[in-house]
Amino acid sequence: MEIEGPHEHNHRPHSTGFAGSTSASRCRLSDQFHFLTVAIKHGRTMDKLVASNSFPNIDVEHGNKEDLKDGLGQRPVLYMAS
Repeated sequence: MEIEGPHEHNHRPHSTGFAGSTSASRCRLSDQFHFLTVAIKHGRTMDKLVASNSFPNIDVEHGNKEDLKDGLGQRPVLYMAS
């Protein structure tokens, strides 16, 4: 039985990564861009939600006439309730 010694290889040197590494990188970069876009849109939506919950809700109602007991009798009124 004979043991082989070192011999020269006739193929090109090994590269890092795999053949589709640039396309995979582009896909990941594209995904990250989409995730960032969705996160920004979500942030803007949340800002609107916080703003809408921060302001009081004012309901405006009107009635025919009411005596405000100031000596002027009945007059048209506008109610504002929160």
